[in-house]
Amino acid sequence: MEYPIYAKHKDDDDNGTRIVIGSMLLSVIFSVCLIYLAFANDYVCYHFWKWFIVPTFGLKMLTIPQSIGLNLVVGFLSHTPTYNKAETDQAKIALGFVMPWISLLSGFIVKCVFFQ
Repeated sequence: MEYPIYAKHKDDDDNGTRIVIGSMLLSVIFSVCLIYLAFANDYVCYHFWKWFIVPTFGLKMLTIPQSIGLNLVVGFLSHTPTYNKAETDQAKIALGFVMPWISLLSGFIVKCVFFQ
């Protein structure tokens, strides 16, 4: 005779499926966000190099993979953790998505004004 440890509810399998699908969806969203942030920062690094370093120092243009590597090295060497409790997590995330484009706009204005 079989004695169940707990009474199985009819929605138990459905909840497990929802958890699996939800975690897969969350991992896809997280991956897309990481790819976007990497692309945005590297795109800005590429254009800054083209606008400022090439005309000033006469160096060759960077390729996108070289821009990714340069961005990784500079980020690794210059990263300092900040512990500002005044900013919320949502503000940090929003700033991370918007800041590369604000930097690109600022760099474009500087290029147009000073590097004609």
